[in-house]
Amino acid sequence: CSCCPPNITRFIASAGDRLYAADGGTVYINHYAASRTSTLFNGKRLKLSQKTDYPFDGKISFTCSYPDEITLAFRIPGWCEKYTVKVDGAPAELPVRRGYAYLKACGKVSVSLNFRMDVCFVEANPNVQEDSGRYAVRRGPVVYCAESVDNGGLLRDIRVDAKAKPRIVHDAFIGAPVIMTRGERREGFDTLYRRVKAAYVPCEVRLIPYFAFANRGACDMLVWLQAYNL
Repeated sequence: CSCCPPNITRFIASAGDRLYAADGGTVYINHYAASRTSTLFNGKRLKLSQKTDYPFDGKISFTCSYPDEITLAFRIPGWCEKYTVKVDGAPAELPVRRGYAYLKACGKVSVSLNFRMDVCFVEANPNVQEDSGRYAVRRGPVVYCAESVDNGGLLRDIRVDAKAKPRIVHDAFIGAPVIMTRGERREGFDTLYRRVKAAYVPCEVRLIPYFAFANRGACDMLVWLQAYNL
């Protein structure tokens, strides 16, 4: 048996241990996924639950029930530049240390997190020469790609308008949001070479989550795209 199937089994079995961690009187919320857990913490019953569609949506509803004072540490993802927190329905400013927002609570408390998920462009280090002058599109923690089944052939000739306001559309087949945005492709010609012409044809660009590529037949795929109006 190859290594992949048993590794997937081990990963799924350990998912619960990866969501939360504890150190002294602090419970760390490391990952966000719809879940419920009940366990003994310092000898007393602790109940935690999350409701969320993360990583496709940045809204997380979190509840904690514990009879004593407890410190909750919520991980702020590295990709997130703006977020809001509400504690029992009221806006709150939590101190952040080493990537975690800390909250002291006692009894039952509800916390609402909202990580703003803007579409942004990511560039690679100049030493990654294959990606020079090209950009990846990301929404929240999810990297997107273009497939020729949506955008036609010659994907490397497509440029994405960085100032366009993209539309986020749910794709039932993929089961995830896709990005629809404005772009243009270089005008085709028949000769092998020609003198440069700034000739581009407007087009709509459809981007899907990278993890979902190669599920709709044989086609080309590209993550690192040209962009303009940066």
